[in-house]
Amino acid sequence: MYGNRIVLFAPLYVGNYCTNDCDYCGFRRSNADAIRRTLDRDELVRQVTALERHGQKRLIVVFGEHPRYSASSLPSQYGRCTRCRKARRDTACEH
Repeated sequence: MYGNRIVLFAPLYVGNYCTNDCDYCGFRRSNADAIRRTLDRDELVRQVTALERHGQKRLIVVFGEHPRYSASSLPSQYGRCTRCRKARRDTACEH
């Protein structure tokens, strides 16, 4: 896909709730020091906008494995960011 080159992705942290307990991960459920939260839609748009403003073009969505996060719910949130990005290219984005 990218040929013979290295491509970097900026992490977009959506949420840190997780049902797993992987020793190496800060999202692990036994991490009592973690402040658990999930970005709402407006926060998500602001984060994507800030990352784009800093020159990021490729994002990787990062979140824990938890019932709050599903393959069907995240695209609707992320899709709003994609629509805003397209709108900004064309005119202006209204949230």
